[in-house]
Parts: sequence; structure tokens; C-alpha cells
Amino acid sequence: MENLKKSFDSEFERTRVNMNEFSGCAQAGKLFRELMFDKIKIFDAQATGRLIGIFKKINMESDQKRGYRDINLSIAKQYLIGQELNKYCHLDNCIECEQMYFDIDFQTIVFKYLKFNAPMGATHAKLFVQEIGFPDFKYNTETRIYEPKTTSYGGLYEGDYLDISETHLISKIRTFINYGHPLKGRSQILIVGVEFFQNVGDMYYLFQTGNAAKVHSVD
Repeated sequence: MENLKKSFDSEFERTRVNMNEFSGCAQAGKLFRELMFDKIKIFDAQATGRLIGIFKKINMESDQKRGYRDINLSIAKQYLIGQELNKYCHLDNCIECEQMYFDIDFQTIVFKYLKFNAPMGATHAKLFVQEIGFPDFKYNTETRIYEPKTTSYGGLYEGDYLDISETHLISKIRTFINYGHPLKGRSQILIVGVEFFQNVGDMYYLFQTGNAAKVHSVD
């Protein structure tokens, strides 16, 4: 009977520490989605689960005590870079671009020789860049929950409406991004995306499907 009780206690402890970290990863995924609020419709229905999985991989990189390990994106960036926000619609399938780069002097994202592969019925496209300042997370032993180590922020920058029937030699998005200078314990995430529209008269109607976004960089 004593051995059975010890086995039960051990199983309960494993479940508890696993749930601690799972809750922290879910909290990190929730914050990521909240900071993408303006473009939340781009996410597919399984994106929440994928984000939790990504933050769990990041969490497992820590050598701290299991159940209380930090979630430090700042030292495990590789798990987020290149992630598509919609697994059914990849950015690289929606746009063709010979070169994309950040012009630090003018705080501008530049796209060269840009073409679009748009959904049927679309007439125009609009590129956007979402900047996210994303904090690392740590377990608070007093509140018994995971909390961000520092503040977070989000900034959205959008380009002009572009005719999808044309090849655009140069297209630019003006930003106010202080590129490559994140605070300690916080990562600077840049997400590049595209949305498609149908132009009718003076109005541009956003497509509800066929839009895409991808994590371009994490610094």
C-alpha cells in the first residue's frame, strides 16, 4: 500500500510540473496572438497548438529545474524563425520577390521585383510588417504562474495597395523600427505578410482567406 501511494504521489508530481510549464507556454502563445491582433484572422485554426509546441521546445532548452524552467525566446530564436502563421497558405507561395531587405538608414522594408500569386477574384494586394517586442517568461514562485520578464509591444506597418497584375520593381514599407536593438530579456520579432483585396469603385474589400504571413526574423 505504501509503494502504491509513493507511485501515485510521483505520478501526481510529474503531472503537476508538466502542467506548470504547459500553462506557461500557453500564456506565451496567447501573448503572441494578442500582439498580432490586427492580423489575427490570418492564423489558421491549429495555430494556437503550434505556438504552444514552439514555446515548449524553447522551454526545454533551459537547464533549470523541470516544472519551473524559463521560456527564453531570446536564446532559442531558431524555433520561431521561418514559422508560417497559416499552414494552409504560405507567404512564399503568395509572393515572388527577388530581394527583400531592411534599409536601416531610412527604416524601410524594401521589396525588389515583386510579383503576386493571388486568389481568384483578387485585384490588389497589400504588404505589411508586424513588429513585436516579445518578452522571455519566468515562473513566479509566489503567484505560481509564468509571467513576462519585461514589457511587450506591437507595431504594424502597411504598404500601399498594389495591382497584382503588375511586376513591381521596387515596393517599400516605411517603418519606425529600431532594428536590431532589443532589450535584455526581450526579442524583436519581424513578421512579413500579404493581404489580398478586390477593388470595386473606390472601395477595397479584404479577402477572408488566401492571406499569409511568416516570421521573418527574431533578434
